[in-house]
Amino acid sequence: EPLQPYARCVGEWIEHWARTTPDAAALAEPDGASGWTVLSWRALRQRIGAVGQALLDLALPEGPVVVLSDNALDHAVLMLAAMHVGRPVCTVSSGYSRLAGPDFSRLHAIFAALQPALVYASDAAVYAPAVAGAKLDVPLVFSQGAGSVPGALPFARLLATPETGAVAEAYARVTPDTHAKYLLTSGSTGTPKVVINTQRMLCAN
Repeated sequence: EPLQPYARCVGEWIEHWARTTPDAAALAEPDGASGWTVLSWRALRQRIGAVGQALLDLALPEGPVVVLSDNALDHAVLMLAAMHVGRPVCTVSSGYSRLAGPDFSRLHAIFAALQPALVYASDAAVYAPAVAGAKLDVPLVFSQGAGSVPGALPFARLLATPETGAVAEAYARVTPDTHAKYLLTSGSTGTPKVVINTQRMLCAN
């Protein structure tokens, strides 16, 4: 079977469905007793544009956006926004941050391999201790508790960033060979190794 045509990048899916079915549900997560928090494709694209602009405004060094916490809407928005503007993302198993304390040497070895440009986690109370000893000189972003960590940014600030034409320009520069995600091997025989996934690999699959 010949390979069928595929999108240039993951962002093409976002742009397509935001135009085609803007009010349809795109992503949702449980919201306690109140039911679900649902993002439409229009709302998802708006958040991706805002966070993508914030990443560009931060003038980050080379390196991936690293996520330490589990699946959630903020996690998904950050991942898609980073890929939208050509920045790779690596999600690190939360076990390295939540279960390894007080010895976070394996997490710090992962940081050394990835050389992150920004580190995000959902809750500073849970994840900041794991980051503290790594001596990272990059922005730290938390959805909750950012005020308790000197210099950390609340994710809400990224969401409030007005999108400019810079997002579209960065999106236009993304190619099928642009690095999209870095996956980590299990680390069963040593420090986890980094595996590159390009936009082409994700879209062709």
